[in-house]
Amino acid sequence: MVKVLQFAWMRKKKTVAWQNEVQDMGQAARKASKQKLAAALEKRLAGLKKFLKRLKKMRARLREHIIRTNSIYETKYTENLDNVHLAANVLKELGMIQTEPWNPHINKIKNFKSFEEQKEDGDAPSDSTDSSTSLGASGPAGEELTPPANFMQLNEATYASAAQTCKAATGAAFNVYELGLKLNSMMDESFENERAVLKEFRETLGMMIAKREAKLNAMMEQLAKLKAALAAAGSPFAELKEGLADHLVHMKKACATHAKEQGTVSGSLNNVIRLIKEHHVGGTFGVDDSSTGAETGSATGGVALF
Repeated sequence: MVKVLQFAWMRKKKTVAWQNEVQDMGQAARKASKQKLAAALEKRLAGLKKFLKRLKKMRARLREHIIRTNSIYETKYTENLDNVHLAANVLKELGMIQTEPWNPHINKIKNFKSFEEQKEDGDAPSDSTDSSTSLGASGPAGEELTPPANFMQLNEATYASAAQTCKAATGAAFNVYELGLKLNSMMDESFENERAVLKEFRETLGMMIAKREAKLNAMMEQLAKLKAALAAAGSPFAELKEGLADHLVHMKKACATHAKEQGTVSGSLNNVIRLIKEHHVGGTFGVDDSSTGAETGSATGGVALF
C-alpha cells in the first residue's frame, strides 16, 4: 500500500510539472517570432502596394498614349483621303472643261424650230419674240450679225489655247490623288507596327499588374491569419492545461480515496495473516503501515500476498 501511495504522489508531482511545461511551451518566443513575421509582411505589403500603384499609373499613361496614337493616325488618314476626294473633284471639273467642245449636252445637232418652218437651217426667227433665242442674234439694228461658224471657231480657238494649261492642272491633280492613296498605304504599315508594339506593351503590363495583385491578396490573407493566430496564441495550450488540471483533480481524488481505504485494507490483511499463522505456522503476526510485500512474504512462510 505504501508503494501505491508513493507512486500516486510521484504521478501528482509529474503532472504538476507537465502542467507548468504546457503553460510555457516557448509561447513567448513563438509570439515574438510571429510578431516579427507580421511586421515583415506589413513592410512588404506597403512596398508592393506602392509598386502596384506605379504600375497602374503607367497603365493609365499607356491608355492615353494609345488614344493619342489612334487620333494621330485617324487625323492623317482623313487628311489624305480628303486630298484624294478633292483631287477627284478637280479631275472631274477639268474633264468637263476639256470635253466641253465635244459635249452633246451643250452642242446639240440643230433641228427645225417647228414643222411650219420652211428654212432648213432654222436660223431665222418666226417672229420678233423669238429673236433672243436664235444663235445668230446681235445687238442694235444695222450691226452685222456674227455668223455661227465664226462663233464655233472662236470657242475652239479658246479651248485650244487652254489645252496645255488644263493638261498641266490635270496632271497635278492626278499626282495629288495618287499621293494621297500612297500615303495612306504607307501609313497602314506604320500603324500595324504601332499596333504590334503597343499590344505587347499592354499585355506585358497587364500581366505584371495581375501577378502583383494576386501576390498582394495572398500576402494580405497570410497577414490576417497571422494576426488571428497572435490574438489566440495561448488558446490551444490553455485547453491542454485545462485538460491536465482536470486530470490532476481526478488523480488527487483517487489518492485521497486510497489513503482513506488504507486502514481497512491493512486490517483485512492483518486478519488474513493471523489466520495463516494460527493454522499453518503458529503464533500471531501483525502488519503495520510500513510493511512491504517482501516482509509479508517472509512472515507468511515465503508467500507474498500482494
